[in-house]
Amino acid sequence: MSAVETDGRISLPMDGPVDERMGLPMAAPPPPSPVAVTDRAARAFGEILTERGHAHGALKVAVTGGGCAGYEYAMALAHEPEPTDITAQSNGVEVYIDGHTAHLIAGAEIDFIDSMMGRGFSVRNPNAQTTCGCGSSFNTDGAGVTAGACGQ
Repeated sequence: MSAVETDGRISLPMDGPVDERMGLPMAAPPPPSPVAVTDRAARAFGEILTERGHAHGALKVAVTGGGCAGYEYAMALAHEPEPTDITAQSNGVEVYIDGHTAHLIAGAEIDFIDSMMGRGFSVRNPNAQTTCGCGSSFNTDGAGVTAGACGQ
């Protein structure tokens, strides 16, 4: 015998009136994207897809070793995720994040810059403790940068 009398039947939410059931959550909301894509970056990515004649595609984001600060961002157009990629959507852009390096860019914002100094995607990374002068390289341990090592 149990401590609670149930008459052999447990009342489920679907047993109640429809009005009460309609207020119940049906599923958890999707988790936030590990990276955010700005409006400008989303527009630029859409233009790149159009220019290259692709109906759809995803922005592949990864971190590689290199540059003057230790790590560099890598971005590419992708059509299918790799088995270890984390897939997300931000601002209408499908993003494939390299699962091995996702922790290095968690919470980052991808923007698109078009200025006299150049144009391209840029990353604002809350995990970067030191960045190089050109902004394409970073590290997460606060170590200094190696002068002249950008692009290596």
